[in-house]
Amino acid sequence: MRLDQAALGMGDRLANVAAYLACGLAITGTVLKARLDRHRRKDPAMRFASAFGLSIGTAMAVTAPATATAVRHLGPLPDLLTLIGDQLKLVAAGSLAMMAHSLNAPGRARTGLRRQSVLLGVTVVLEIVAYLSAGATRVGDEVTVQGTGRLILVGYIVLFTAYGIWCLGVFSLLIGRRAWDVPPGLLRLGSLLMSVASAVGLAWLADNGRDMAHVLTTGGEDAAESPFSALAALVCVTVGFTGAMVSSWVAARPGAAPSPPATQNDHGPSDHGPSDHRPSDHRPSDRTGR
Repeated sequence: MRLDQAALGMGDRLANVAAYLACGLAITGTVLKARLDRHRRKDPAMRFASAFGLSIGTAMAVTAPATATAVRHLGPLPDLLTLIGDQLKLVAAGSLAMMAHSLNAPGRARTGLRRQSVLLGVTVVLEIVAYLSAGATRVGDEVTVQGTGRLILVGYIVLFTAYGIWCLGVFSLLIGRRAWDVPPGLLRLGSLLMSVASAVGLAWLADNGRDMAHVLTTGGEDAAESPFSALAALVCVTVGFTGAMVSSWVAARPGAAPSPPATQNDHGPSDHGPSDHRPSDHRPSDRTGR
């Protein structure tokens, strides 16, 4: 029993370190990228990139095991931490997809953003309704449900996972496709790193399968980040922001080559990935698991 408790304690410490590091890297990376791309403050892609960083950073802080311990006496807040953290992650995933869409040609960008915004809004509403309907309560390190609440909570996790997979797939496809359209070098490397981060995000989401099985068999799921999910989040954030910063740094260099103009026939984001200028704003002397 003492060994089991020691292992659990070590796991929580590892999850705390990874979750808070991911939070710090996400928020710091967002601030640094905003400074590098300060001439693009009115660019929608820049706003979505910032929304992603702030949302995922806050989500990791909210779902760290130590956070739940710190707020355990604050009324109903402990029971809602999982819901709050998950909705922040949904906003982060949606922001990624909208960032990729916003880099398309104007007509395609508007259509993609409109659809993605509606999808995000519907998903968040359904998630909140499902979680509250399941009657989930926090008991120690688990969220527990009774009776039919098990199936409702599983549906909640399925919807969360499906939406995350969709958003990461959209982002990876649009960014990865155009990464191969630029010459080999740091610019391509930055875009490819962001695609790799999306793949890590899919592995992070895969951990939800364990949660679903646990809910069905015991009526409970982890109420905070597990060591695996926290580490996956840390890797995802580190690789993704490294790619974004590389793209921004390359585009910020004096004499950086201008991007080819996007057209209505473009099939993805502009060549600089999330760090590109939209066609109308380009200036050759300027410088991109739950």
